[in-house]
Amino acid sequence: MHKRIIALIFALMFVVNSLVTATSTTNSLITELADFSAEEIQSIFTLLKPMLITDSGIDLMIDLVGEQKEDNDGYIGKLLGYVDKEVLLGFLQRIKLVDADLRSKLIDTIQNRQEADISDADAILLRSFINKTYGKYPEVIMVFEKLNITEGIIAALLKICVEINNNKPLLGDAYYDKDDFALYHVADALVDLIDVDILNNGLTAEEKRQFKQLAVGLGLYRPFENALAGNSGEGNVENKSNIKILYNIISDNSVRWSTGLNGSTVVEIALYRGDVKQSFGPLEKPYTVKIPVSSKNVMVYKIEGALLSLKYSVCDGENVFIRIDSTGQYGITYAPYYFEDATGWGREYIESLYYRGIINGKAPRLFAPEDSITREEFVKLIVELFSLEEQAHYAPFSDVNSDEWYYKYVATAYKNNIINGIGDNLFGTGQLITRQDMCRIIANAIAINKLAVESGQSVAFSDEDDIAVYAQSSVALLQHLKIIEGDEEGNFNPNNNATRQEAAKIIYKVLELYVKHSAQGDI
Repeated sequence: MHKRIIALIFALMFVVNSLVTATSTTNSLITELADFSAEEIQSIFTLLKPMLITDSGIDLMIDLVGEQKEDNDGYIGKLLGYVDKEVLLGFLQRIKLVDADLRSKLIDTIQNRQEADISDADAILLRSFINKTYGKYPEVIMVFEKLNITEGIIAALLKICVEINNNKPLLGDAYYDKDDFALYHVADALVDLIDVDILNNGLTAEEKRQFKQLAVGLGLYRPFENALAGNSGEGNVENKSNIKILYNIISDNSVRWSTGLNGSTVVEIALYRGDVKQSFGPLEKPYTVKIPVSSKNVMVYKIEGALLSLKYSVCDGENVFIRIDSTGQYGITYAPYYFEDATGWGREYIESLYYRGIINGKAPRLFAPEDSITREEFVKLIVELFSLEEQAHYAPFSDVNSDEWYYKYVATAYKNNIINGIGDNLFGTGQLITRQDMCRIIANAIAINKLAVESGQSVAFSDEDDIAVYAQSSVALLQHLKIIEGDEEGNFNPNNNATRQEAAKIIYKVLELYVKHSAQGDI
């Protein structure tokens, strides 16, 4: 029995820890496992999988180890002869942080010999790094060979580690002009398991280059990219009379390091009176700063002790526009695409709104761009976009249940005169929203936010006679603002139901209007 328990803990540490960094703690377990036959190891994986993938199974182990309870075979005492109690508890608790499906996926990958696609060159590099990492633990290589753990299997396990890491790379570059590594993002389940000192001090410059080449393909590493275009380190954002706003790129790498913004560009945005820089603090009114960038998928963070995701920013691929209400330090970084199914024309809108906390997917990494959107789902987007107060105001609709998730959004939108229902004391809960109703709601939101709109004539849609009277002025306004457009035949299709990506595009266009609106007028 004790061999099985020892193998259980080894399996946990082997899968989640030993492929990342070798430790003396694992050495005694590896030595023990090296005495097992391949058949015994396979049997152990099969028997212990139910325990590994259930929180209750891990909790049982934690209780037994924590209280040092013994069964008839006394396996807890034997196990603790190999591993320190606190270390063992730490590993068990960390394993529980890994999603159960990913725990199962890790075991299946080993048990079923599932390989990731990897080039011959990368396979050679991977084997070289594994041998180097475990040079002082030859039993690891012995176990790998006994279980026929190929480079493809190791690559698959490392890719699962990226999934455990919230689908973000573990490593980035430490500095602009140095080859050293730094931690880019580390999920709770992997905390303390990545030792960049081993990479920085244990690899030659050529080995670092090779490791970066390999790690990019595995998703483990993300090279530093300057999100700002060109080589200029500063820019004049605004200059009126004796007042100006300037941005400066901060070259002190410790700022990026201390804020966790590795892989980002940090800029300082400051207010000057004459040539005197003013202390960081609130501005008299919001103002939009325009900074050149070199990509569309750019995200901005305000640095105030913690990192604050900045909702009110938009990027057109040439410039990022940042609506600020205070001066200070801001991080500008590339945002990797999150949704796997949002690959069409709506991708940039969807991804931008997701990173700004305005929209969510229907499941992890799935947005369902072609699905229709309900009236309450769209109202939630408007409330989230303008950060409206979300306390449960009164919603006078018989089909809006106060116990439902959407109640606070519908009630808030009603309180702010953004919606008024579909008549007969109904909001239209569960109904798919039409394109003309979407325009009416947005036009109301623009009005309550007092966004100045230039006068101008809109171009008539071919099917303008199909637009309901109550929505005609709203549709005309949004067309004039270039928030909506017709199809190839010039039709607006007012009664068609909007898809989720169509809604995302429209919400993004309103966000853009809101952000750029603050650039009007003097400071």
